[in-house]
Amino acid sequence: MEKRELEQLGKDIEKLEKRKEEINQMFNDTNLPFDDIKKLSTELGDVIRQLEIKEYRRFELIERE
Repeated sequence: MEKRELEQLGKDIEKLEKRKEEINQMFNDTNLPFDDIKKLSTELGDVIRQLEIKEYRRFELIERE
């Protein structure tokens, strides 16, 4: 059970890291409208929070092994 969760966490973290990078790349667009910047900033905050939660959980599971 925990091994499967650990594998899933790895996949989830990889997807979140990819999305974080995509958002950061979008911020490089100097023509990005303010509303888009606002939405992306909110999403980036959510992605970072999810990453922290999943990385902490992964750390917990690794410590148990």
